[in-house]
Amino acid sequence: MVFIYFLLLIAISGQFGKATSNDNAAHNERPVFFVTLKTHPFTLNGVNDVVKFEDVRIKRGGGYNPYNGVFTAPTSGLYQISCMLLGEKSNLVQFNLMKNDSVDTYGHVGSHDSQTLSSVLDLKKGDRVYIKHRVNGVQKIVGASFSTFSGKKICVSEDFMRSMMRGNCKNYEHAHKDKPVFFASLKTHPFTLNGINDVVKFDDVRINRGNGYNPSTGVFTAPSSGIYQISCMLLGEQSNRVQYELMKNNSVYTNGYVGNKDHDSQSVSSILDLKKGDRVFIKHRVNGVQKIYGQHYSTFSGYFLQE
Repeated sequence: MVFIYFLLLIAISGQFGKATSNDNAAHNERPVFFVTLKTHPFTLNGVNDVVKFEDVRIKRGGGYNPYNGVFTAPTSGLYQISCMLLGEKSNLVQFNLMKNDSVDTYGHVGSHDSQTLSSVLDLKKGDRVYIKHRVNGVQKIVGASFSTFSGKKICVSEDFMRSMMRGNCKNYEHAHKDKPVFFASLKTHPFTLNGINDVVKFDDVRINRGNGYNPSTGVFTAPSSGIYQISCMLLGEQSNRVQYELMKNNSVYTNGYVGNKDHDSQSVSSILDLKKGDRVFIKHRVNGVQKIYGQHYSTFSGYFLQE
């Protein structure tokens, strides 16, 4: 009986070992997409209009279709889906994040305001996710790469369970400790932007694994190649608008806008395909003085997702 039990353990461990050898490959093949809205303004005319984000930056897994604005899950699993819409001047935008024909989350953007939605969905292969207008009548969205739509399959808990069953937690933790991640906040208050080339230098570094972020320049330099999620939240000083850009090297990746309401804010979250040495930073995009609220209200962060 003991001998049979021993053979059974060997067989089970062999199966997990086989699965382990494919863990990294499976991780790197996970579906991920990031798209922006290029058409400006993008006009919604009726209750069934879908927002078609046509500027595709990343599309692994082939799930997103820019012609109809729909992401179709290539495989079953948990997905994180995010959307940021900026309303055109004097326009409300009333929208829904849809899963197939059902509303998952409601969204509402005020006049020249923005809103970010982030939702975790349990999708079956073939399920459809998209952003849809929810009212009749004309409403307009700011395009020009201000409004974005993105998603990624998330399987961290699945990976962790595999490692637990392999009795290999230490190796799992060690592998994840080596992945680049940073988080920095803006301590200087107020932080003044004087010209079009000024970079926001988030000077209070909380996490900097991989040493990719430099607080003296405000630039994150990718320590290794792969897919990264980069996020930024800026709070305007009193009634100051802040017009800024998320830059990849010398090119604009997404645009950002903080309105001139009293202490308005905006969050931008992007997924980037970076090569080792690529630079990412937040830059002023206009001439003239604009001020950002510091004192740890404004933040900049990023982490490695997959190769």
